[in-house]
Amino acid sequence: MRTRTATPALALALGLSLAACAGPGDGNESDPGEGDHLAGSPGGNSTAMPSAGTDDASPSGGQDGDAGAAALAAITAAEDEAGGAAFSLDDSDDNGSWEVDVAVGDATVTVEVDEAGEVVGTEEDDLNPAVVQALDAAQVPLSEAVESVLADAGGTLNDAELEEKDGEFNTWAVTVSGEGDVGTYRVDIATGEVVRD
Repeated sequence: MRTRTATPALALALGLSLAACAGPGDGNESDPGEGDHLAGSPGGNSTAMPSAGTDDASPSGGQDGDAGAAALAAITAAEDEAGGAAFSLDDSDDNGSWEVDVAVGDATVTVEVDEAGEVVGTEEDDLNPAVVQALDAAQVPLSEAVESVLADAGGTLNDAELEEKDGEFNTWAVTVSGEGDVGTYRVDIATGEVVRD
């Protein structure tokens, strides 16, 4: 199981590293305003949140790309452990460990993944049926939403979750910070369109 988890994490880290290679002249120099679409999102212009740079430390003590790769690896580890689909990710202690909520049938399994990517605990609770329905219909999983926002916006991932609006769960809310700015991005679970608040 360790090899299975490490391989996707390595692939994700490589992909995030390549995405971070974009430099000046890539069309992503302007600051996004409210309602702006991120580069690469459907219907979007070419704006993105300024990257925090690779020399800024993330909450996990590593580089921004390392923290993003660690978060994506935590999603994979939690889904493998619980056997379901992740719908929430939080580094609430800012220590590099992640709390991942995974939908399994009609239950939520909260999986704690430490900074080394190891599962250190699980807890089960009831799950809102509307969340189950939204996850069943989702075309874009949580990991893909996080990866899209980090690739386009840069910065350090704070948290991500399936968001309820007007009684419906139809977007992922992904919060990142960088260069003194905290931004929340909404990713449509059906189309993958990314919009900054």
